[in-house]
Amino acid sequence: SDAESEESYYYADEESSLPMNPPSSRYQPSDNNFLIPSHVKLNPRANLYLVILLTCIITIASLVVGNGKSTPRSSSERAALFFSSTSLLIAVIIGFSFRYAPMRIYITRPYSLYEWYLGQIIDSREEASSIVLLISTFILCGIVMQPQANLAVTSNYKVLNSSLFYSTWVSVYTCVIIVADLFTQDASRWIIARDCDGDGGVVPSGYRPSFRSSALKAWFVSLFSNFAVSATLFSVCSSGLYEYENYRTKVMVGGFISLCGGLVAALMLALHHMVTTAQER
Repeated sequence: SDAESEESYYYADEESSLPMNPPSSRYQPSDNNFLIPSHVKLNPRANLYLVILLTCIITIASLVVGNGKSTPRSSSERAALFFSSTSLLIAVIIGFSFRYAPMRIYITRPYSLYEWYLGQIIDSREEASSIVLLISTFILCGIVMQPQANLAVTSNYKVLNSSLFYSTWVSVYTCVIIVADLFTQDASRWIIARDCDGDGGVVPSGYRPSFRSSALKAWFVSLFSNFAVSATLFSVCSSGLYEYENYRTKVMVGGFISLCGGLVAALMLALHHMVTTAQER
């Protein structure tokens, strides 16, 4: 049909990144649900959930050990433990679901809300879980990076607990990469539906993301990075910690540059969305 031909044309560069496989090498489910068929491979995104699992364990361990204080846990510590445990639970469920075929298909295929407007934006259980995971890690980062809480940084913005500081930031950036991959893989879904029998947890063994998909993911991560840097710099500047006017000016300039970078990234993503919408009409 005309719709199928337009879709094939739109995804032509994605399809060209695949090797020419004979019909016999199309997706064939394995008898063992824990094995991946030889002609496909597990989606690289699956391993990122294991990274979050590891960083959440480090975060929880750092919070439990604390900073050597014998006083009862503060409300900030309890909140940080709650959100880090929530992130750990989601990472365990999604990460190990990728390793079992029925669960992998269950979390990656579109669900019943797909016909609704919200379902057209968040059209799989993995996407919904990744959004919750991202929000949880954002809140966790906001709690532990708050100078007044004295968890990861001190009141003068010096690193107090390096394990907690770095594990939290690694978790946040990994979540951002996961969400970026999920929401910029539109071109990949057509190939997955055709070559992998709709199993969104695997990709063809010779599949490589196109330049467009990689660029979109980079812009998505850049959007977050620039806004995170600008928010941090503005927070430091407004804290009144540094009294030297020339230093405050440099911090403000750096914050505005980062903010401009985030706006450019947002503009590029918006332009791509408009072009994609126009091509699909």
